[in-house]
Amino acid sequence: MILLNTILPWLLTLCIVLLSLNYPLRRYCQNNRASAGDVFYGFYKFLRKSHRLLGILVIILTFLHCRFSSAVSGTNMGKICFLILLLMFIIHLFRNRMKKKWIIIHRALAVLLWIAIIVHIVQEIRL
Repeated sequence: MILLNTILPWLLTLCIVLLSLNYPLRRYCQNNRASAGDVFYGFYKFLRKSHRLLGILVIILTFLHCRFSSAVSGTNMGKICFLILLLMFIIHLFRNRMKKKWIIIHRALAVLLWIAIIVHIVQEIRL
């Protein structure tokens, strides 16, 4: 169980970093007119194709992390992080109704998620 509690947070962090790279890589590829032979363009295409699946994987892994990592029912920041993830997913589901607003909200929630994750990590290190 200790191994799971060590590996799962690092795996989640890696997945969230990969999810967060989607927008900056797209901007980089647009600004530099990256072509198919560019390494960054290939990585961006991979991230774009796997973004939805990776997002669902993060929600599942986060649920498992919440379930197995804390013996106490506390750590409110962890719950807030999970709720932000769920909200991002729900907004994605209603993206057709929201038109262009959804992506702005989705990106703002991604920034908020990173802030909440950092606070969550700092709180857990203190304990």
